[in-house]
Amino acid sequence: MLQHEVAISDVNRAQLAALPAEWTKFKAVIQEAAVSLDDAKENFRERVRGMVDAFSAEVNTISETFAATAPFSNVGHATVMVCTALLLDVLYETRCTHG
Repeated sequence: MLQHEVAISDVNRAQLAALPAEWTKFKAVIQEAAVSLDDAKENFRERVRGMVDAFSAEVNTISETFAATAPFSNVGHATVMVCTALLLDVLYETRCTHG
């Protein structure tokens, strides 16, 4: 053996010989994990789409209900403006008299 050579045990030689097979197994595990991750991402996207659709439908329903039953929904713009002005006057007077 030369001065800078290091003896390698039979165990280390066996591990070195098994390295290509272990590398192949590792790459297969990584590939399976990538497929699993893609499936999980698609599942998540579908769940989010479903939640967004349900939320959108609920907002539309609430919006339609509000539009049909809200105060001033059946009166004209002028009436709303007059009522709003009166309300603001009352609030202003209340603020002036109570500090």
